[in-house]
Amino acid sequence: PVLTIKAAEANVALVVQCTAGEEQLSFESGEVPMGEERSFPLVFEDPSHRTAECGIFARMANGLAEKKAVTLSWTIVPPEAVKESTEPAEADTPAAGEPSKAD
Repeated sequence: PVLTIKAAEANVALVVQCTAGEEQLSFESGEVPMGEERSFPLVFEDPSHRTAECGIFARMANGLAEKKAVTLSWTIVPPEAVKESTEPAEADTPAAGEPSKAD
């Protein structure tokens, strides 16, 4: 999972702290120009985590600051299984000019 934050109204510096169980991740963005996004990967050591509590502190270039707490949750979706083809593999198909197995 990834937390993505957009600097909507002004240039902003972000500090993000996310906790899942006993694990904590901390990030600092540096200055993010207005209209741009920053992404923070939530890669916890314990892959069984499915929720995190995040505190976001934003300091705008104009001196204003804002704090927000958010709860994130996610689901892991396994990739689709590779579908087996019913077509014969190329190795099973005779090359041009070679007799087939039925010959």
